[in-house]
Amino acid sequence: MHHRRTSDVLQSFATQSTRAGSSSKTMLLKIGRASNVQRRLNEWQRQCGYNLSLVRYYPYVSTSRPSTPRKMPHSHKVERLIHIELEGQGLRVNHKTNCDVCGRNHREWFEVEASRAGINAVDEIVRRWSDWDEGNPQRFH
Repeated sequence: MHHRRTSDVLQSFATQSTRAGSSSKTMLLKIGRASNVQRRLNEWQRQCGYNLSLVRYYPYVSTSRPSTPRKMPHSHKVERLIHIELEGQGLRVNHKTNCDVCGRNHREWFEVEASRAGINAVDEIVRRWSDWDEGNPQRFH
């Protein structure tokens, strides 16, 4: 089996930043919730023509110990808290414009640095709020 390096995968999704004065490579992450992830990915493709790749779902379960995905008790609140924190860091894609294809306003897109550090920073935020919702506050000290 051939394994791709993380940096190669990131570069395959990277584009030049849309932020004024930035010369870094970035990538778009959609951070949202769904009761059926595969169905939602298919809806996005039909609705807007996006061919999305699933990076990870939460609550995260390591592939070394497979189990059935579980629901978070307050996923809608967790999603909102994550979005607020990411927006506070200036990562939200301009949500004042509507999608060219479907005409809707997609507020769940974030532009992050296309690097391991950029992805890890977002991952830490999502994990922290997921843990908080599941009553695992040890990540907060």
